[in-house]
Amino acid sequence: MTKYNHMLDVAFTVISETEDGSDITPEQIHLAIERRLVTLREVGQYEIGGAIGHCDTYRDESHPFYSFDHPQVEEQNDDTSNF
Repeated sequence: MTKYNHMLDVAFTVISETEDGSDITPEQIHLAIERRLVTLREVGQYEIGGAIGHCDTYRDESHPFYSFDHPQVEEQNDDTSNF
């Protein structure tokens, strides 16, 4: 069965003390993304075109990971050591 890989984006904000954002840390980005996802969950805003943008799509029959019935999709990775 043909599958399609959709690239979506979710905007979030980070407050900084520099105009170019050069002082933004990975930890700040991580926390800002988490806060944004919690906010979206609380208000139930998951419509594409609203808080979520659709950027690109391509046909993809090679990645079982992107199928929602694949077991890895349900696993949670709590390792934040990269941030």
